[in-house]
Amino acid sequence: MRFLEIASDAEIPDLIFCDLRMPGMTGHDFIRWLRQSKWQTVPVVVLSSSELTEDIRAAYALGANSFLLKPLSADEILKLIYDAVEYWRRCNLVTREPDV
Repeated sequence: MRFLEIASDAEIPDLIFCDLRMPGMTGHDFIRWLRQSKWQTVPVVVLSSSELTEDIRAAYALGANSFLLKPLSADEILKLIYDAVEYWRRCNLVTREPDV
């Protein structure tokens, strides 16, 4: 969050991943802050080990774009992150293509 508070418009992130359990603030608090900041349109993906329906619903209600369950192994986490980045990259390309 500190980086985003001081980042310039040229440093806008393409995608943000967050967990629900982070030091200093919860993921829900971060999403709430993000959606009220100048970065409010940046897609945010929650990557969490929580399968609680209330956690998932709250994340979406606050403005999360995706909620992914965190796998157990590091290799699976990296693959999940890679796949999510590729998905959002493709979505971003579609939204930025000019109308023909």
